[in-house]
Amino acid sequence: MNRQPLPSAPRRTNDEVEDYTIEERKTLDSIEKKHTINLPLKATYTSLTGPESFRELVQNWRDGITVSYKSEIDIVEEHNNTEIIFKAYGRSTGSECLGYILFRGHNGRGTVELTNRNSRLEPYHLDLGGTTKAANQDLAGFHGEGLKLALLVQQREEQNHSVRCTTGGFGWCFGYTTQANLVAHLTRLSEGNARRKDKHPQGTLAPFYPNYKTDVRFVVGEIKKAKNGRGETVRRSAVKREEFESWCTTVLAFQKLDKNSVLKTKYGEIIMDPKHRGSLYLKGLLMRRSTRSCSASMTGKPLKYGYNFHNGTTNRDRRTLGSAEEEGRAILAIWQAALVERPGLVGELSDILNSSDPQWAEVSMLRVGLLPGTSDKLAQHLLSDTSKWYYSSREREEV
Repeated sequence: MNRQPLPSAPRRTNDEVEDYTIEERKTLDSIEKKHTINLPLKATYTSLTGPESFRELVQNWRDGITVSYKSEIDIVEEHNNTEIIFKAYGRSTGSECLGYILFRGHNGRGTVELTNRNSRLEPYHLDLGGTTKAANQDLAGFHGEGLKLALLVQQREEQNHSVRCTTGGFGWCFGYTTQANLVAHLTRLSEGNARRKDKHPQGTLAPFYPNYKTDVRFVVGEIKKAKNGRGETVRRSAVKREEFESWCTTVLAFQKLDKNSVLKTKYGEIIMDPKHRGSLYLKGLLMRRSTRSCSASMTGKPLKYGYNFHNGTTNRDRRTLGSAEEEGRAILAIWQAALVERPGLVGELSDILNSSDPQWAEVSMLRVGLLPGTSDKLAQHLLSDTSKWYYSSREREEV
């Protein structure tokens, strides 16, 4: 959903559907009327879940706004009987809404729309390795495969949702070929056709009507016939309201958190809310949530709290940071920064580090090494309790 410079390219003079392979770098300006993009991605290519695929769509939506407006965003939620909306406002751009994510449904079933202003999706953004985000530390889409994987997963049998997009004056309809490969069919739109197809109902919470030429708008969950991952024609399903609500748990900004339960630092946040214990986020997007049988930490040990890292690299499924050492460094950086702002937290950190049952995953940051100031604070806290006697491992063996 990123806004990109548009390279000039000659227009084609024929009206035939143009096939595209990833060898050439295609732009919308070079397409006369219709165009097909065949991608070498099978329906079974990724293990992402439905909520994780929504996370990837949100990541592209948010990154598109960040690139277009060079601003951090705040989210405002509203809802009524038929709609749930999350609206994005720039912290440095005034009162204009820059984009929104909207569920609209009747009887608990409907569609999900993701719209961001002043952006454009190009055919080459679907190329494997076609990301422009890797060098931008403000964006979450490091690997650049998230959009393609989301398109695959949303249409798979488990979700069975249709996906389409309008951008750059084109309608993009995504699906599978008879060989179960991902395909996109692009058709140039007229203004009349675009408005008839995407007219908002009266009384909607949507703050603006998307411009089919200058905005990016994805719609998930329209009921229509399409091919599934086995090449069979099926009827696509609407999105259930509770399904959408479960998807939203992958986005920290969409959660209702007690402000007192979140400790913010320049490196990230410690999330003390019990509902988020053991959850790990990167730039506000869920990587993994701990369960009773499996910790989200790469150490395999339980996490005392949840964490949102402001920086880091992930594996391709975006479920963990690059290594256990990177995870430990990230947690350590947050805690050390938090102690500078709130020295009284030293008791909480001491309890975590000295717990033996359970031994918390946060202890792994000791292998990275505490800053002298943090070590001094911990030592002073321990020695302040004169009723306790501390001894080394060697001294314990000698007793």
